[in-house]
Amino acid sequence: MFSLRNEYVKRLSKLLKELESYEIEGLNSVIIEIKCIDEEGFYENIYNAFYQSSGKFAPETKTKKEKYLLREGYLYSKFQKMGFKNLDRPPLPVPLITDLICFPTFFTMYLFLESVYYVKLGKPLDYDDLKTLYNSRIDEQLAYNVDEFDKMLELPSTTDNFFIKLKSVKWENRASKQLFNKLKEVMKFVRIGMFGYFHIMFSIAEKDFILFIAACSAIKDKNDRINQENVVTAYKTYFKLIKTDITEYKVVGDYKSQIKSISSRDGGYLVCERCNGYYKLEDGEFPEDFDKCQCGGKLKYYENISEFDSTRQIDVNG
Repeated sequence: MFSLRNEYVKRLSKLLKELESYEIEGLNSVIIEIKCIDEEGFYENIYNAFYQSSGKFAPETKTKKEKYLLREGYLYSKFQKMGFKNLDRPPLPVPLITDLICFPTFFTMYLFLESVYYVKLGKPLDYDDLKTLYNSRIDEQLAYNVDEFDKMLELPSTTDNFFIKLKSVKWENRASKQLFNKLKEVMKFVRIGMFGYFHIMFSIAEKDFILFIAACSAIKDKNDRINQENVVTAYKTYFKLIKTDITEYKVVGDYKSQIKSISSRDGGYLVCERCNGYYKLEDGEFPEDFDKCQCGGKLKYYENISEFDSTRQIDVNG
């Protein structure tokens, strides 16, 4: 195991020894991963990639990324849009007041997906790279299938219901939360040992990402409470993700046909059946992203505006 500063050796060893005494299925495999975390370089690569804000994205992509982080409305995937729509976005999450899973917690998944993709690709990500990444629906695979994300199983239709369930997730008991906090403390000592310092931004993002996956694991188990097994599954998923070459995952199944069809028809148009106003779909937008026109009228999709005789353009609300 890696060498640590003397003041942290005893504390880390004590925590690991305590965790080894727990009779929780799968926990020993997580402990083994932690003890060997510096041997293959996966963790160090992700840690470094996380901070490559100036090099992880090509210039034209970086601008769009910054717009999104500033909450100016740029969303890469439909799943992100659904999360943005349904999850709370508090300026500062406060325990016991805000939801356990809020939008910033959910969004950390994308920070890690982009970091893993960057490491495996070996170059700054441009728009096409991000489009490939998100069209593969790897984000949904993680959310719905958790530690089986790499099997690319058939996905359900994404609805508000999934995010409503996320909002209601809480800790099952004190023991579950304590296990989560102990493992979080272990990872802090690991980073100090590997990098010689503690960086709070990565620590918070890692904690939130693992918490999000633990919540997804609970939902997968048809539960609204995070138990100890869900925490273990979340860590196993995290370590598996940073070792997986997710650049190999492409658009699959019916979704591939849908993307190809939409791409070939250059977006298309939504026309209001009440006021005859129309809206041109932008790249990455889908007809089902919009419920109705701002006048309340029903929207109908047309591949070409010439199919409908209208010259007045309005905005619609999704």
